[in-house]
Amino acid sequence: MNYIISIILLILLFLLYLYMARRYDVVSMPNERNLQSHPVITGAGVIFIIALVLWEIFFYRQYLFLFAGVMIASIVSFADDVRNLSIVFRLLFQFLAAALVFCDIDVPLWVACLAVVPFVGMSNIFNFMDGINGMHAFMSLVVLVSLYLANCGIHFVEPSLLLLLAFSVVVFAVPNVCGKCFCGDVGSIGLSYILLFLIARIVVVTGDLSWLLFVSVYAFDGISTIVRRLFLHENIFRPHRHHLYQWMVDSLNIHPLIVSSVYALLQLAISGLVLLSH
Repeated sequence: MNYIISIILLILLFLLYLYMARRYDVVSMPNERNLQSHPVITGAGVIFIIALVLWEIFFYRQYLFLFAGVMIASIVSFADDVRNLSIVFRLLFQFLAAALVFCDIDVPLWVACLAVVPFVGMSNIFNFMDGINGMHAFMSLVVLVSLYLANCGIHFVEPSLLLLLAFSVVVFAVPNVCGKCFCGDVGSIGLSYILLFLIARIVVVTGDLSWLLFVSVYAFDGISTIVRRLFLHENIFRPHRHHLYQWMVDSLNIHPLIVSSVYALLQLAISGLVLLSH
């Protein structure tokens, strides 16, 4: 019954957000970073945060530090979706949120201090990959499915959280693939914190770093892009179209949905090998 109530509320609240965003013009305008040619609703990734809230209400009141961290990161990110905030301000709250998340991960303080920087960095790589091409939806779904399969043999989290998040990604994917909405910072940052938290938990439970490969495709694209931009003496914090997937669309004229599908299938293959090795 909890699943049914959560799913109904999730869909209704998502539709309500799309209506309100359309009415109050919460949109992303075309720029040098994205693939769109017209204004598109942004912030639709709030559905992932709603899924976390519903899980806390109807299933388990666990991971309260994770919940607090995701809420802080998401609120600041949504404010950035509506009106641009300074990078310093955003990073300050992202690090605070990440510090809270690590309070729900059983690691020594010195490990948390070292890990918080790549944690925030990887969450921003998730954010860079957001678009109307289904990239974020496909990749996030692959990660969640991989984590669910891993959880079947290594119980590190309640499966209801993975299932509810996966459903929220599927619901978001429908208008996103149709070019109707962006995830927005609120969704890409918020969901990335949850996914990275889950991966960190299974790493800690098993003592095996190979689970980090669940986000290896994103990591390769993001890190290689940063290195290339640094080599070209570009400001890595400014919008750009230098990601590998953008090059495939712009230079090779491959349809964005095909590129997103290739990324997702490649990550699925890598994740499958990791699962088989265990």
